[in-house]
Amino acid sequence: WSGAPGVQGSPAFTLTDNLPLVTGAVLIGGTAGDTTTRPVLRSANPSGALGLWLRAGRVVIKNLILRGFDPGIEIQGATTVIVQDTRIESGPSGSSGEGIYSCTNVTVDTLRLDHTVMLGDSSRTAVYFGGCGSNIGARVVDVRDSKILRWGDGLYFYEVDSTAVLRSEISDNDGYGVSLAQEISVNPSLYVAHSRLERNYYGAIRNDNARRVVVDTSVILATQDDAINSSGGCGECSGDTYTQVRLHGDTIRLLANGYDWLRAFLVDTAIIDQTVVLFSDSASHFGYGNLHARVARVTNSQFLGLGQGQILQFQGGDFFADNVTLTGCSQPVPGCDGAYGLYLNIGAAALDARVRNSSFTRIAYPVSSSLNQPGVIEATNLTMDSVISGIQVGGDSIVIRNNIVTRASNFAISADGVISARGSTISNNTVGCVPALAFTNG
Repeated sequence: WSGAPGVQGSPAFTLTDNLPLVTGAVLIGGTAGDTTTRPVLRSANPSGALGLWLRAGRVVIKNLILRGFDPGIEIQGATTVIVQDTRIESGPSGSSGEGIYSCTNVTVDTLRLDHTVMLGDSSRTAVYFGGCGSNIGARVVDVRDSKILRWGDGLYFYEVDSTAVLRSEISDNDGYGVSLAQEISVNPSLYVAHSRLERNYYGAIRNDNARRVVVDTSVILATQDDAINSSGGCGECSGDTYTQVRLHGDTIRLLANGYDWLRAFLVDTAIIDQTVVLFSDSASHFGYGNLHARVARVTNSQFLGLGQGQILQFQGGDFFADNVTLTGCSQPVPGCDGAYGLYLNIGAAALDARVRNSSFTRIAYPVSSSLNQPGVIEATNLTMDSVISGIQVGGDSIVIRNNIVTRASNFAISADGVISARGSTISNNTVGCVPALAFTNG
C-alpha cells in the first residue's frame, strides 16, 4: 500500500498489488457511523486491479471506500462476508469491474450488505455470483439499508439459494435490477420489502427456475422492460418446479410500452393483495399481465390507466378476485378504452373462477373467459361503465348476478355454458347499453 493525500479528513491509500487475505479478519476503516472520515482504498492500475481478495473464513468490512477496482471485493474461499457502512465505486468508465464478485467452488454461507452504497458506471455488475462450481454459490445474500445505483446489473446471481432486499434501493442500472437463475440445481428464492427498484433497463426483477418471489410494500418503476418476470423450473432443467408469487402492498408503475407488469409461469399459488399497478395513462400505450398458475388470488388492488393491452391474463385452475378496480386511461381521446381486464383461460382439468365486488371503467372487455369449458364461473356484485362487452364467460355452471353494466356498446352479458346438471344462474343484473348503436345487445 502507499499513502496519499485524500479528501480532507479522509486518508487515501493506493493498492499496488493483488494480495489475498487468507484468514478471517475484521477490517475497520473508520469510526462506526462516521461516513465523513472513511479511508479510501483505490486501484493503482488505471485499467483496474483487484481490491480485497477474500480467501478464507469470516470477514467483516466496515467504514471503507473502495474505488476503481476489478472487482472491489472478490470472494474466493471466504464463507461469511459482512460489508457495513462501506462505499464501493467504479473507476473511470470501462476501467473497473464488478463491485463484489464470486465464482468459486466454495459455498459462501452469507453475504450481507448493511448501510452500503455501490455506485457504478453503467457497466459490469454490482454483485455477481457466477455458479462456477458444483456447490451452491451462496446460501444467503442479505441487502439491508443499502443503495445499488448505475451499474450494468444490480444483483446478478446463479446458484444463490435465498436473497433478501430490505429497505434498499436498486435503481438506474443498465441491465436488471435483480436477476436470479439456476446454473445447476438451485431454485432461488427472493424476498423484497420496503425497497425501491426503479428505471432498471431490463426490468426490476427476473427470477428464473424460481422457488419463490415475494415483494412486500415496495415500489417498482419499469420504463423499458417487464417489471416482474418470474417462472418455475422448466422440465429439462429441474423437473417442473412450481414457484410461489406473493405481492403485497406494492406500487408497480409500468411505462414500458408492450411489456408486462407481471409475467409469471409455472406458478403454484399467486397471491396479489393491496397492490397498485399504474400504467402510462395513454391511449397509445400497450401494457400486459400474464399469470399461469394453479391458483391465483387478487384482492384489494387497483390497476389504473391502461389504454390498450390486457391487465391480467390468467391461465390455470382456480382464480379468485375481490375488491379490485380496473380503469382505462383518463384522457378524453379515442383508444383510452381498448384494454382487456381479466381474461381467464382454462389451464387444468377445469377452471373455477370467481370475480366479486369489483369495478371496471373504460375497459373494453372487463371479465371474459374461454368458452364451453368445465368448471364454475362466477361474476357477482360488479360495476362496469363505458365498456364494449361487460361479461363474456362460459362454463358448465355459471353464476352472474347483482351486477351493474352501463354504456355497453356490444354485449352487456354473454354466457355460453355447457349443459350441466349443476345449472346456472343469471339474475338481478342492471344493464344500460348505448341506444344509438343498432348492434347493441343486452
